[in-house]
Amino acid sequence: MGDTLYGVKWQNFKMVFILQQTLSDPGLRLATPHLVNLDVDPKERKAYDYPYIHTWIGEHAAKLLMDYQDGLKREPLIPVGAPLDYVPKQKQP
Repeated sequence: MGDTLYGVKWQNFKMVFILQQTLSDPGLRLATPHLVNLDVDPKERKAYDYPYIHTWIGEHAAKLLMDYQDGLKREPLIPVGAPLDYVPKQKQP
């Protein structure tokens, strides 16, 4: 959502950093991320609470987060209301 990352998905797992039930609800920043198994809970109603699984999912999510941060350094975010054919300009090194 803009420059705020609400979550990261890897395979059938989603790591949620900001919880928002409906579009009109304010986003709630979580003290610790929720992990949701989308195969078991496709409506994302309950966080997955198995301590041993957090470490290996966290490793994959951390790589996705680093890739996201690197991408922000290379290219700006697409502005709200941009046309479908919008192409961001790459930053000069």
